[in-house]
Parts: sequence; structure tokens; C-alpha cells
Amino acid sequence: MEFATLKTFDKSHEAYLLKTKLESEGLTVIIEDEHMVTLDPLMSNLLGGIKLKVPRDQLIRAQTIIGIVEAKPFLDQNNEVVKCIKCGSEKLQKERKGLDSFKDYINFAIAALFFVYPLNKQKFHYKCLKCGAITENPDAQN
Repeated sequence: MEFATLKTFDKSHEAYLLKTKLESEGLTVIIEDEHMVTLDPLMSNLLGGIKLKVPRDQLIRAQTIIGIVEAKPFLDQNNEVVKCIKCGSEKLQKERKGLDSFKDYINFAIAALFFVYPLNKQKFHYKCLKCGAITENPDAQN
């Protein structure tokens, strides 16, 4: 059985989420290069990332399923669709925000010093795929 690369990832948990969805739809799925990239993230570019593969004869069906999954809009805490503040589009991409306060830098330094996971909650915003505007997370607590 010949496999084709369906999608590539930098993080294994993202690949496993999609793998689980595809397997629930009855597809055969394998993940390649996961261990190498997880052990040494700098190898990701060299290896081409973590590869999610399906048999060639299931490729079109898998692409259709991915299209449906990725087309679903983001919902806030009230189950309302998050829309772009500039153009009103629902086609958004969730992006992690960088370190934007002194507290974030201190948390990062402590985590790096003691080799632990940072204690602060990760912050993110939405980027509109239509106009490029940034919409802040409506569920963020200030």
C-alpha cells in the first residue's frame, strides 16, 4: 500500500488530533518523523515536519474531511461565532501571541532557568484570512 503525505505539522499533538478525526471516518492514517521532530525541533525543517500520511486511494476523501474540519468557524464562550473586527469575515486563523509584558518575560526566564513549563496562560488572537486584521481573543480576561 502506497502512502501519500496529506499534511505536515511542527507539533505532534496537532497531527494526532487530525489523525483521530480521520480514523473515526474509517481512513487508514500513519504519522511519520514524529519522534525525530519531537526530540529535536530544529530537525523539523530538515525532515519536512511531522507528516500525516494516508493511502493514495483515500487521499481525496481525506482532503475533503480536512476541508470540512478547517472551514468550521471559531466560537467564543457564549457559542457565538468570532468574526473579524474589520471586515466581519468568519475565516480566521488562531495565532499565539508573543511575550508582551514584563510578567511574560519573567515567567519565561523562570521556566527556562528551571526547565519547567511556563506557568502563565498562553495568550492568542485571531488573524483574518481575508483582510489580515487582528481580532483579539473575545474570551481573554484583562
